[in-house]
Amino acid sequence: MTETRPALPACCQCEKCGYRAAGRKPICPRCGHVAMTSLETTPDGKILDFVPVIYPPENLKELGKYVSVLVKLENGCNVFGMMLEEPGLVEVGHSVTISKFDERSQALFFRLN
Repeated sequence: MTETRPALPACCQCEKCGYRAAGRKPICPRCGHVAMTSLETTPDGKILDFVPVIYPPENLKELGKYVSVLVKLENGCNVFGMMLEEPGLVEVGHSVTISKFDERSQALFFRLN
């Protein structure tokens, strides 16, 4: 059985200062330059920071407990996402892979490698 890859979020880089950002941005958030180039998004990265969420907000109640993560993808883009792992299993520096990207809500989910 073949595993299907999830859709990936957009990532772009400023042509002036090189800042990389998740999403399609018309203007660089760092220097204000108006030329941003699309980058190929990679599904793998490392956790930079995380916060366990024990009591999710109303719109995410169906998820139950989750971990909010900041991940640096291999292409250099930093993205926020969620992990449905027990908080005690998640650590800074762990390798992760995008497991799901919901294009409608822009929600990004990771799993531990």
